[in-house]
Amino acid sequence: MNLRRALAGLLLLAATGASFWLLGQVERRPNRPASPVTTPRYFLTQATLDHWNRPGQPLYRVTALRLERLGHPGFFVLSEPVFESRSPDATVWTVRSRKGTLYSETHVLKLRHAVFARGTRPFMPFPLTISTPWLNIVLATDRASTSARTKIRYGRSHMTAVGFTLDLKTNRLALLSKVDGQIVLPPRGGTR
Repeated sequence: MNLRRALAGLLLLAATGASFWLLGQVERRPNRPASPVTTPRYFLTQATLDHWNRPGQPLYRVTALRLERLGHPGFFVLSEPVFESRSPDATVWTVRSRKGTLYSETHVLKLRHAVFARGTRPFMPFPLTISTPWLNIVLATDRASTSARTKIRYGRSHMTAVGFTLDLKTNRLALLSKVDGQIVLPPRGGTR
């Protein structure tokens, strides 16, 4: 009986020693701090950024479900952003997407993932709608552009193109290449 206890004790001691030895063999990696570029410095929910000109007229508004300022100065990540702009002729442009990035130093808003733009003007029988995978808006010059495939609708008219530029103040839209579609003029009298 004592021999059994001695063997069991010896076996337990060997197992304990082996486990300590195995733990010592595990590679220890130092904890690395997260990248300062991807670590949120702060975030806001239901954020609204308004930009006004010197006389106090609104130039544009950017809203987002969530806005995160990352480590890189002037770099904001937006969830569900909405851009709104009003031109001098009272045309209202509303642009939505799933994700976006705002570079405050260069005044560029990059929208991506299901971008949908809608332009409305008083006395316009239909809104003009534009959909594209991504869109860049240079806020300082009020210009939007993409080189991606684009769909445009106005009433029963529809067009596709690869790339466009849009001046948000003059409402001048230029389709860049591979333009195809059908323009249907509204009947006289301007009915909807």
